[in-house]
Amino acid sequence: MVREIEIYGKRVAVAGGPLAVWAYWREFESDLWADLRAANTDDGPILAVWLQVVWAMAKAADEATPEFGKWLGAFEEFDLGDVTAVAVMDQAFYAAFFRQRQASGAERARRAIGRWLESIAQRLSGAADGDVAR
Repeated sequence: MVREIEIYGKRVAVAGGPLAVWAYWREFESDLWADLRAANTDDGPILAVWLQVVWAMAKAADEATPEFGKWLGAFEEFDLGDVTAVAVMDQAFYAAFFRQRQASGAERARRAIGRWLESIAQRLSGAADGDVAR
């Protein structure tokens, strides 16, 4: 099923399923699932991987989607501080690949931000105790 999302000021048609997984593999020579698992770190999401996943979903929705670099170049707005963009991408991914009821995108974003803040608090606590990891 094709859905439309808006990220960084641009509307993007996306679809999940095997075509998205195959498009990801062809373009990046890597596994979508493995990369996505690795992209959700305690330090926060790795934006480049999320953008690659959304590109693959866009390619599945429309075969005419240009290669990744050209597709990225079409985004005129880009704000690294826009945490809602990752939440929208996350929500689109779960809606496309999982049919059961999932937590809302806002809820998943709150959880991800909570984990990220917790990891920062742990580091700061370690730094205050003189245990700084490099």
